[in-house]
Amino acid sequence: MQRIEQGLAFVTENRREEGLMMEQAISENLALASIRKFGARLTGIIERCACRGRRKA
Repeated sequence: MQRIEQGLAFVTENRREEGLMMEQAISENLALASIRKFGARLTGIIERCACRGRRKA
């Protein structure tokens, strides 16, 4: 995380195949950078939504 805060990033040699999700929109690819920061919070939200869906079924 310290390196990210310093503005450093890892870029794969083959960005098209290893660094992007080509089937996703540009906005979704950009959001990937924030997953680590907000991932735990999103996981909780997704799990709660999944549980609600199972209760209705």
